[in-house]
Amino acid sequence: MRSGYGVAGDSGVSGDDSRPRTVYMPVLWLVSECSGVGVLLRNRSCGYKIAYRGGVGMAVTLDRERLFTSMAQNRAREVVAHIEFLRTLRQLYADGVNQTRLAQVNAVSQPAICQMLRRARVEAPDVRPGTHGGTPYEVAARRAADEIDEDTMRAELIGWTYPNSESPSGYPDVDDVRPQAVDGFNNQVGRALADGFLTDEDYDVILDALAD
Repeated sequence: MRSGYGVAGDSGVSGDDSRPRTVYMPVLWLVSECSGVGVLLRNRSCGYKIAYRGGVGMAVTLDRERLFTSMAQNRAREVVAHIEFLRTLRQLYADGVNQTRLAQVNAVSQPAICQMLRRARVEAPDVRPGTHGGTPYEVAARRAADEIDEDTMRAELIGWTYPNSESPSGYPDVDDVRPQAVDGFNNQVGRALADGFLTDEDYDVILDALAD
């Protein structure tokens, strides 16, 4: 592994040009493959791959799998950060800081703070003791952000107490439009699945455990 300027060279002759071919990249590279025909370099931080073959040229491609994983984790981290922001906002307001002051600090209007506080009461309750979130949705988001492991996430969501759903009315059209409980299983775990914070396997394991 070489830090600083990564170097890939080949001293083979191509036509009348016998000069070594060297590529300089101001990033951290890891030589992952090397053979008689070329070198494959990977950049761990930005997801690029460089394939160099002596006398042939260089192709730069994106490591899409790594970028997709990074994008999903960053999206989850953004959600977690927003939940933490709403929680802090709610706690400051509960501690006596008025909405005008909160609006000044956050460079928004007072009505905007009022709306944030309404959301905070639902989406950002205090973290439950023994868990990593104030809601099951937050726990799932923290798993997607790679803050906790899969086993911890599953155990916490299985151990969570969800309110009982209303009994079916016997009329499907009525049942389909009934509002879901904010802290109910569908609105928390189901939404986490829909948002990509849980896998289908996670969902099935949690659902099966709760059904037992």
